[in-house]
Amino acid sequence: MVKKGNAIDIEKTAFDIIVDENVSEYFDKAYPVCLNLQGKGILYKQLGAHDQFNATNFNKILPGAVFTDFYIQLFNSGNKTFLATIRKTEADRWISLLVEQGFKVLMLNLGPFPVQPVLGQMNFYGKEFVFDGNMIMVDESGNWLDFEYDPSFSARYVLKVGLETLDQKIILPYASAFQLILNGKVKQVEVAVAEQDNVLRTALKDRRIKVMLVLVLLCVFFMLLINFMVFSWLYSTNEKLGGQIAVSSQNVSDLQGLQDKIKRQELLLHDLGWDKGIDKAMLLDQLASLLPIGLTWAEVDVNPIDLKNSKRSQILNFNDHKIRVSGFSEQVIPVNEWMARIKTKKWVKSVELENYSYNSELNTGQFIVLISY
Repeated sequence: MVKKGNAIDIEKTAFDIIVDENVSEYFDKAYPVCLNLQGKGILYKQLGAHDQFNATNFNKILPGAVFTDFYIQLFNSGNKTFLATIRKTEADRWISLLVEQGFKVLMLNLGPFPVQPVLGQMNFYGKEFVFDGNMIMVDESGNWLDFEYDPSFSARYVLKVGLETLDQKIILPYASAFQLILNGKVKQVEVAVAEQDNVLRTALKDRRIKVMLVLVLLCVFFMLLINFMVFSWLYSTNEKLGGQIAVSSQNVSDLQGLQDKIKRQELLLHDLGWDKGIDKAMLLDQLASLLPIGLTWAEVDVNPIDLKNSKRSQILNFNDHKIRVSGFSEQVIPVNEWMARIKTKKWVKSVELENYSYNSELNTGQFIVLISY
């Protein structure tokens, strides 16, 4: 059997092969083998759901037998456990025959139990599934109720997996190969054999390494392809840019001169106190409309001179976006009220009381308020 994408195809079948002869005449030794034994030499037992099985009670199944002399396979289905056992010498003989001919035996199975993962794909009717000497009784949920082996048992109708017709003799090989191919993706039904487990792990590891190498090579190929495409695009773009630079280089000096002229004009506007078209008269009208009773203006200065910086730099500097208002109020309470009203305007960033003092000569208080906009 070969896995092709999401499908599993039966590539080749052969019947009545004598294993003692050269099996490689029929099959390629590069393919892994899942060995399934049934018939003479295999003992089957049915255990209850709560029956314990170990080396101690093994003698109850085979009185006088040595536990370590047997391979044992347990299969759980519903509330029943089925046991199949064979002498190691007998099973090892078959394994050795295949290994000596160059095959890799990755799994060992006893009886029909590996058919469980594909049982739902089969076209059996009622509660009995009969094929190639095996009769399996199941309940409505698909759990095994009983199992019986007799070489005389034969399928009563054509067996199919999905839409594909299968000879009853290859149902069990198909099921065994199915779980070997989908190892790790379906529940495994197999005999624990240390040597085969090591071979299987090694094979799976080698396959993963090969898959990783293929993925790495594909990634490298796509990266090289992407790099080629990117570099080709960059080269053509660079050629176009080179042409554009050659055409526009003669205008660079004129552009630089224009930028210098714009900077000089912006500095001149800044020195003249231009605030990008803000209507300062409107701002002053709004401030005046908020004056409470008992408060009068004496002086309003928009963008006042920054005396400290002007003296230090010997150049006239202004406090941009500032309005300084000075005036008179007998008490500081109206001043605070006016400042609170000013803060309600969206264009006002901050309001600060720079000074409030009482002038005894004028018999009133003097204030200075600084507003940022």
